This record gives sequence, structure tokens and C-alpha cells, in this order.
Amino acid sequence: MVNRLRLNEKSVRDAEPAKGRDYQIFDTEVRGFVVCIYRSGSRAFTIDYRHAGRQRRMTMLSLGMV
Repeated sequence: MVNRLRLNEKSVRDAEPAKGRDYQIFDTEVRGFVVCIYRSGSRAFTIDYRHAGRQRRMTMLSLGMV
């Protein structure tokens, strides 16, 4: 199952870390924009894109426990 939300400050802040696993929330407005929620409570904002036919993910910003 793919998690999709309109990413904004509130939705990212309110996202709870899952027990025992990391997960991603994909933005419904901007294609390829993803926030990764880690078990530790930290978050990373990433962009998914393709280059030379290969899927890539670039981390734009990492935040410690929020």
C-alpha cells in the first residue's frame, strides 16, 4: 500500500513513526516529493526521479527527532 497525503507542515509533524519499520509518505501535489519517517522519529525530505532510465532518490533535508 502506498501512503499518499497532501504534504504540509501539519501532516509531516503529525506523522507518527511506525513500530519496527520505516515508511514513506508521497505528496499528492508534487510528483516525486516524499517524506521518509524513520523508527527513531527523524524525517527526511527526498525527491524521486529518473536519470538514464534508472530510478534515483535524492535527500534534500534530514531532520532529527521532531
